[in-house]
Amino acid sequence: RNAEAGRQVQEEMLYIVNHAGASPVHLIAHGFLFLDSLVQCSAGRRNLGERRIRDFYVKEALTFIEQNYQRDISVEEIAAVSGLNRSYFGKVFRDTVGESPQSYLLHYRMARAAQLLRENNLSVGEVARSCGYPDPLTFSKAFKRTLGVTPSRYRRGARAEHMSAEAETKVLPV
Repeated sequence: RNAEAGRQVQEEMLYIVNHAGASPVHLIAHGFLFLDSLVQCSAGRRNLGERRIRDFYVKEALTFIEQNYQRDISVEEIAAVSGLNRSYFGKVFRDTVGESPQSYLLHYRMARAAQLLRENNLSVGEVARSCGYPDPLTFSKAFKRTLGVTPSRYRRGARAEHMSAEAETKVLPV
C-alpha cells in the first residue's frame, strides 16, 4: 500500500511540474491530491511516537535533498544528516515515503530539471549540472528513463504546449 501511495505522490508531483501553465485552481486541486497522497503514505503507522520520530528523520532528509539536490550527494550523506545509519535510514525512508532514497532523489532531480527546461533557456548541459549531473549524457539517459522523452524533446513539447495554451486563451474578434 505504501508503494502505491508513494507512486501516487510521485505522479501528482510530476503532474504539477509538467502542467505549470494550467489554471491556478486546477493546480491547487492537484496540490490537494498530492497532499492526500502524502497522508496516505504515512497512514496506518503503529505507534504515533515512533511515527513522529520517523517523520522527523524523513523531514530532515527531504529538506537536505531539497537544498542539496544540485550537488553530487549520496544516500550515506543524507542518512548522516538525518542521524541514522544508511541501512536503517533506507528502511525508514522507504516505509514513510514509499520509495527508496535513491529513487526519490532521482525523481526530485528530474522534476526540477523538467521545470528548468520549461522555464529557462539553459542548455541541457547547464540543466544537468544544475540538477547534480556533471555529465549531460548521464543526465539525458536518466531523464529519458524517468520521463520517457529526451530533455530536448521535453523542452520542445513544453514550449509547444505553452504556445497552444496561449493561443486558446486569446479572444478572437467577432
